[in-house]
Amino acid sequence: MSIYTFKPTYLYIKQHSLTGKLYFGKTYSKIGPEKYTGSGTHWKNHIKKHGKEHVVTLWYQLYDNVFDLVADALSFSYHMNIVESSSWLNQIIENGLDERIHIIHSEETRKKISISHIGKPAWNKGIPHNEVSKEKMKNAWETREPISNETRNKMSLAHIGNKASTGKKDSPKRIEEKRKFMLENNPMKNIESRKKVSDKLKGAPKSSEHKAKLLGRKMSEEAKLKMSMIAVARVKNGTHHLTDPLYRAANSEKARAYRMRPIKEELKALAKSKNIKLPMGWNSKNDEWMKNMIDYFTEQEIKTHV
Repeated sequence: MSIYTFKPTYLYIKQHSLTGKLYFGKTYSKIGPEKYTGSGTHWKNHIKKHGKEHVVTLWYQLYDNVFDLVADALSFSYHMNIVESSSWLNQIIENGLDERIHIIHSEETRKKISISHIGKPAWNKGIPHNEVSKEKMKNAWETREPISNETRNKMSLAHIGNKASTGKKDSPKRIEEKRKFMLENNPMKNIESRKKVSDKLKGAPKSSEHKAKLLGRKMSEEAKLKMSMIAVARVKNGTHHLTDPLYRAANSEKARAYRMRPIKEELKALAKSKNIKLPMGWNSKNDEWMKNMIDYFTEQEIKTHV
């Protein structure tokens, strides 16, 4: 509501007779200030917990002039300190209008608020979502609009210089907890998930430039050394999959058949005939990769002859 669409408005003071907590608000509801219980989040949670039937109206007044309304609302709010006082359950300054006036708390006040919440559980802790709420959240997530690149850039810029996590590192215990969580909840352990990823990647077209990049990709000596050190450490502490006898037994026949693939020999012969050096680890690539490389070499040969 603005001063140009002003409606006659009541200011009122409510009190919970059992707890003594107060609330200062405004309403232009048709039910009137006596039946209206208030709209503040903290106040509504408070009366829901301790009983709406114990809410009493201490005072109310109707305002026909917007300037008198705003002046009295702000004057009372600041005079009674309704936001920071423990007697009042207002979260923001009441200005008599729908537009909010926010208060920037001092460091001392923030510290007091923080200390007052220590050891107190959140108001919604232990309250599970009902089925209707779950369905609404699910539908909202599925029908949400994708985040635009412009919004992503704004979010990225907003985090530049944020010191909330700068210089902080997880403790060894936290790192271990994260590692265990990822191992237990890895979606790729699910055969169905792996099949979905595999089906999506099968037949995906690759440009000639992409194929050339794959062929010419080289790993730095530093990266090779790091990978080697990690592999040696995992073998020593028994976490490497190759040290598992069951894994080796189950994969020995499969590995033998994989090494003897006809397409591998075809690619090897083609590369040798054209005096082309294949990238490191080429013999462990899948059939699709080898087929792409054969097609690429053949394509290059045709272009050369043309």
